[in-house]
Amino acid sequence: MIWLWLYLCLGLVFGLGVYVQNARRPKSDMSQLLASMRGSQSRTDQILEKVVAPALGSILVVTAWPAVIWFIFKERRNEKHEAKRRIDAVFRVRPEDLFGQTTIAEVEASSFVKDPLNAVPDLPFGHLNAAWTDFMSKRPADAVLWSFACDWTSEWGTKFSRKGYVWVLEGALSPWMLTQDDAIKDDHDQ
Repeated sequence: MIWLWLYLCLGLVFGLGVYVQNARRPKSDMSQLLASMRGSQSRTDQILEKVVAPALGSILVVTAWPAVIWFIFKERRNEKHEAKRRIDAVFRVRPEDLFGQTTIAEVEASSFVKDPLNAVPDLPFGHLNAAWTDFMSKRPADAVLWSFACDWTSEWGTKFSRKGYVWVLEGALSPWMLTQDDAIKDDHDQ
């Protein structure tokens, strides 16, 4: 019987800790918005909200506190995995994506757009010359220019075929510039 009392006392301490933590948290604008939308409550609804729900919640926390701790632990672990997944979902050029070493002169010569109407500026990459100039200004000292090509899946599961250029210096692959970013259609999308 002593073990039952010890278990319930630990549950009571845990429940008080949860209550204090939630009491310190400022009320969100969303809860105030919901309260204003709800309008006036009947006497029964007020009793259910102010007495019955907290009592049932307290009994549940005091009797099932190990499960609550497990759910808290699981939620924190899921948050860490989600943060790692978001970091992994950010596009990066990897060493296996490198296609071939090139020179600035070769890239600029191959990137001119031949426009018979002269609507495109007579510059490397045409209207995107500012992006090329910005990419050139971010060149680390002694870095070598490489082209890359890869397939990449976004955070939402969309696949892209990406090509571009990257500065390589002692194994570091940054900064990079995309020249092609085409969505890849799945066979079941067609």
